Amino acid sequence: MSDIDYNSAKEYLTHEHYYGREIRGLFVVSAIIMLLTLPIFNSLIPFNGFLSMGMIILVGFLAGLLSPLARFVVVLCTLVAMGGGLVFEYQAVSMFRAGNSPLEWWFFAVNQLLAVLFFFALYYGSKTLRGIFFRSKVVR
Repeated sequence: MSDIDYNSAKEYLTHEHYYGREIRGLFVVSAIIMLLTLPIFNSLIPFNGFLSMGMIILVGFLAGLLSPLARFVVVLCTLVAMGGGLVFEYQAVSMFRAGNSPLEWWFFAVNQLLAVLFFFALYYGSKTLRGIFFRSKVVR
């Protein structure tokens, strides 16, 4: 039925440079924050509502697909973390400069929080990529 070697996956989970659990947690928390705040901040988001919902679903979907055997998914998660960090930090800086109302200041705070979460996901994603693609060599 499946060609996945689960024993190899369990062994790989104990390796020093696999941070899939951390990335998954950061993505799930980020998706929940985006999902809960989308109705509140929909008028301030410069994107279409369907695009925002699609990104929330993508982040949740990638969190669920993340596996030590799925190298391509780790690459996608790292790229999504990079893109998410850029988008949310850009929005936070823009709103910090122009924020006048309490709603705009809350929008700034939520964007800043999401930028930090995606930054940590990028950090753990890059460490995981390093472990996957650059195997350490023992020098004797």
